[in-house]
Amino acid sequence: MSARRAVLAWLAALLAWGGAARDARAGVDPPPIRVQVDLCRPEWESEIRLTLAVELGDERLAGAATDDEAPASVPDASRAGGYTLNVLCDDSRVRIVARDSKTAVTLERTLTDMPDATAPRLIALVAVELLTTFNPALRRRVDAAPAKPRTPIPPPAPVVPQATPDDRRLSVTAGWVYRTFLTSGGVSAWGGTLDGRRASKGGRWSLGVGIEVARDERWTSVGETSALLGSARASAGGRVALAGDRLALSFDLGGRVGLVRLSGDAPDPNVVTSTVVHPWAGPVATLRAQVGVSWFCAEIAAEGGWAAVSAEGTVGAATALAASGPWLAISLGVGGRR
Repeated sequence: MSARRAVLAWLAALLAWGGAARDARAGVDPPPIRVQVDLCRPEWESEIRLTLAVELGDERLAGAATDDEAPASVPDASRAGGYTLNVLCDDSRVRIVARDSKTAVTLERTLTDMPDATAPRLIALVAVELLTTFNPALRRRVDAAPAKPRTPIPPPAPVVPQATPDDRRLSVTAGWVYRTFLTSGGVSAWGGTLDGRRASKGGRWSLGVGIEVARDERWTSVGETSALLGSARASAGGRVALAGDRLALSFDLGGRVGLVRLSGDAPDPNVVTSTVVHPWAGPVATLRAQVGVSWFCAEIAAEGGWAAVSAEGTVGAATALAASGPWLAISLGVGGRR
């Protein structure tokens, strides 16, 4: 008896496990849909079923109806929550009836005057609309698995514009200058200069300005003479950038205008001395070379001009100091650019 009881208990457990597995599969599988097409053209049924299979993503719907299909009214179909779809053709009308076997709710549509070429597809689409009214998830069978959410890409860090060599078009330098007038008694003076230059956007042209102060002293037979020159220049011209603008050559034409203070001093009280201030000015031509690395720059310039407005200082009847005639100047400076 004990062995018999053990066998019966094992069979009961096996049946319970099979029922549970069947119920689990029923919850995962899509609800069944029974399709019945009556009195329609033979070629319509296959196209209606194929369209239903594509729209609902259930390849079982594409096959023709078989005698094995259980009607939705049987207890198993009702418990599974299946659906029934009936398509009935009558002359120029098509009646479409969808029924939810679980709730016994019925939806119906009637179509009339449909073109033969598109009638099967139109019937299938209306059927899909009725079925998805019961359960919108039926259409989502064909949806792909939800895409894995992408990790949001952080916005790029703001780019701070860095000045390139082509952008460094403004430069300012300070340095030393030597100026000499090539006439009898011409002033030869040493001093300081401050220059600024602005290049065009393309770098082919440039505009320059500068100020300068220089001094010269000389001894004569009767005493000491001196000249103090102050002037300003403005010029513009062509520019050539080489080696990525690390080297720039420029040639300018412009003008220089200034004042010169001429004075004399004698140890002998019987010698009459004086101090005078006169203007001087004239056209100027400048050749300049500038070397730059990052913000730092250095330049050397050679200048030539003619004093169209001149000034002279005399000792006795001879010219002792003069800012007249042609002049030459050379300068060297260092500074920055941006």
